[in-house]
Amino acid sequence: MGLLALLVAGCILGAAQHLKRSGAPREMLLVSAGLALSFVTLVAIPIQLSGYSITLAWAVESAVLAFLAARFQSKWPFIGSGLIASLAFALLFAQDTERAWGADYSPILNARFVPFIVMAVSLAANAYWTSRLKDVSRELAFIPGLAAHFTLLAGLHLEIFAWIKAGHQPGADLTSRLTLASSLLLAVYGLALVAHGISREFRAHRVLGLALFAIVVVKLYLFDIWQLERLYRILAFVAIGGLLLSGSYLYSRYRHRLLALLQDETRPS
Repeated sequence: MGLLALLVAGCILGAAQHLKRSGAPREMLLVSAGLALSFVTLVAIPIQLSGYSITLAWAVESAVLAFLAARFQSKWPFIGSGLIASLAFALLFAQDTERAWGADYSPILNARFVPFIVMAVSLAANAYWTSRLKDVSRELAFIPGLAAHFTLLAGLHLEIFAWIKAGHQPGADLTSRLTLASSLLLAVYGLALVAHGISREFRAHRVLGLALFAIVVVKLYLFDIWQLERLYRILAFVAIGGLLLSGSYLYSRYRHRLLALLQDETRPS
């Protein structure tokens, strides 16, 4: 049935090619192309594939469409890429998060983490190619970029939680371990974003890194301090304090470069 849907999509594209040669209006060609893409996305892929393979196929298809949009400077593949990415994103968090929690859990290469990685890479590719579109505001590239970081962070959280639960011993404080792991992951990720934002002169990553630091501090004082046992509480404050000091060192070390960047960003064009 999946091959039949692909055949139907191919016939529609063939008809569109015939319409193009006969001088048909551009709107008819766009409708034909959109109909063929819909057959592939909503019919062929769900019928032929199953499980997380659907998410993988949609994520790859979305990235390819974003590349085509940038390559040919057309907004229609860009719109299709956004719609398919939204479908893959929704399916990922609605269904794929429940996979790989069983006793046969294997780290990294499992049915849950792989779709999260592929989805994050696809969204990052969407952000990159969107920034290359001339007729589309570059601020739109921030949306798939932010979604990519959110997806990667969510996947890392689920993977670390599964790893901790797989090695959990009866009597140990599981809540403290999970809470501490979440705070450390957010802090390390924020530090990595700040470092990348400074080294590559990428403002969005610097802002996101600082936002994650702020979230960690608020989480630490409003939530973690009440959930963690004394030992884990001490470890959390020491580790996160060290990461915050590392972030402040980066800002002080490259202060002159950052000031120059801020002046360039605020200077009117």
